[in-house]
Amino acid sequence: TWGVVPALLVSALILGVVVENRQTILKIVEQERYAEERWAPRIATYQEIGQVVNHSRHTLVLVHWDYGNSLAYHGRLAKKAWPPPAQLQVEERLGRGRRSVEKRFDALSSEHPPEYFIITKNWYWDAEYQDLRGFLTKNFTLMAQGDDYVVFDLRDKG
Repeated sequence: TWGVVPALLVSALILGVVVENRQTILKIVEQERYAEERWAPRIATYQEIGQVVNHSRHTLVLVHWDYGNSLAYHGRLAKKAWPPPAQLQVEERLGRGRRSVEKRFDALSSEHPPEYFIITKNWYWDAEYQDLRGFLTKNFTLMAQGDDYVVFDLRDKG
């Protein structure tokens, strides 16, 4: 009978904690549902891009989503990030000057030549990246585009 008493005591304590914290528990569950609904379209885009590039292990990315980390995870691809405007400005302030698109591309491509360049349309059309856009469209084939992204095939000179 002594084995039953501790089990009942533990069960009662757990039940008490759940009852006392049920509002908090319900908020957490609701947040998870909200997050799934909110992020589902973006995750679907990441997965779509991953399929477009055949989950490549050699991509360059310029995306406005966390340096492309979520894209790499959900799209199951490996990437190197092209620097966003803030990073380019820091480089200039540190006196490094601005490298040409060609030199930056060569530097990022030196170890493992990239197969694809994935760029979100907000950066693709940004004046800051006019040189990059010109370089990509002049030298490579536009492979795919979605509502929010453009993919260039770097394996095939355009």
